[in-house]
Amino acid sequence: MNNNKLMIGDRLRACRKSMKLTQEELSTMLDVSVKHYSEVERGLAGLSVDNWIHVSEILNTSLDYLLKGVDMNTPMLLSNMFYNTDEKQQEILIKIIDLVKEYKK
Repeated sequence: MNNNKLMIGDRLRACRKSMKLTQEELSTMLDVSVKHYSEVERGLAGLSVDNWIHVSEILNTSLDYLLKGVDMNTPMLLSNMFYNTDEKQQEILIKIIDLVKEYKK
């Protein structure tokens, strides 16, 4: 079995659960059988391009994250953290980020 499909299924399952949706609810929204959707989460089947787009919209996440595990929203998140902050607050945020980076070393 393809390890990528397993990881995609794991991310899909985690996102679905974080949205408090059941497999039945999500499969209905995608107009696929519960069996097929279950197979997608287990890495045994795939979805059409249209359904991948639809599931990313339903789960409010990017296709980059679902398919590759890459969160493309991180730069936007950081940008939003700095929005409407004064220079002193920005300096503090940068120091906090630097501390976290040092801690991980």
